[in-house]
Amino acid sequence: MMDQGACLRSKPISEVVISQVDQQYISRIIWYLEHLGCKVTYQGRPGEYQIQFPAGTTENVYAGRSTQWTHHTIICLPSGQRLTKYVVVSLPHVEKSITMVAFPNDVLFGPEPQQM
Repeated sequence: MMDQGACLRSKPISEVVISQVDQQYISRIIWYLEHLGCKVTYQGRPGEYQIQFPAGTTENVYAGRSTQWTHHTIICLPSGQRLTKYVVVSLPHVEKSITMVAFPNDVLFGPEPQQM
């Protein structure tokens, strides 16, 4: 794992709303998150989903990982699994932002999840 610098802050996180999720990946993403103990809910706008994390999940800010336009944090689930969260602000509309979570390539491009 790449050195992340010093942890500047760690705080509990219970949920995040992500936007702009491509529909071709959503079933795999939901399957993956539910196996991590999360709950995923569609928010009524195309590509927008709420992720509710299990109790004990933290969001950690590390030195040297963010810029003035991209806020980068690490979400640590109680199981030890880590997800990277990005919040991007685009110019010239700095009041608007996009929140994304990065997922492993094998989740996005692997075989279809088995329905149970």
